[in-house]
Amino acid sequence: MKPLNQNSLLSICEVAGYCRCHTETVARWIRQGKLRAIRLPGGRIRVRFNAVLDVLDGAPEKQNDSSLG
Repeated sequence: MKPLNQNSLLSICEVAGYCRCHTETVARWIRQGKLRAIRLPGGRIRVRFNAVLDVLDGAPEKQNDSSLG
């Protein structure tokens, strides 16, 4: 895995690898608002590394940056 800083943008697959969970789990966290995500102009979803750390640390839920519903 490439070196990460807090503003690194990760794909759902990369987040799942980091968290050692399934990609569907990550997608569910995003749908439920537990994990902040952004949708790129091409429709792909990215998650900032610091948002992943917040979820793993048990930080309070935050609103998604865009409508991913």
